[in-house]
Amino acid sequence: MGTRRSSGRKVLDLIEAGRKIADVARDLGISDQTIYTWRRQRRRSSLSMLTPMGLEKTAVVS
Repeated sequence: MGTRRSSGRKVLDLIEAGRKIADVARDLGISDQTIYTWRRQRRRSSLSMLTPMGLEKTAVVS
């Protein structure tokens, strides 16, 4: 059996493939809010990997 992390990843992959959050949540017996939370966490972790540490608020000089 997979871990909770891999299960969440699979759920988010279904959403990104076009399945509706409400449908996936109902099919799996979890709340749609749980899926929204997982999606928000994934987006935040993806953004933190793209942003160099300490440079989050650097001004652009033209």
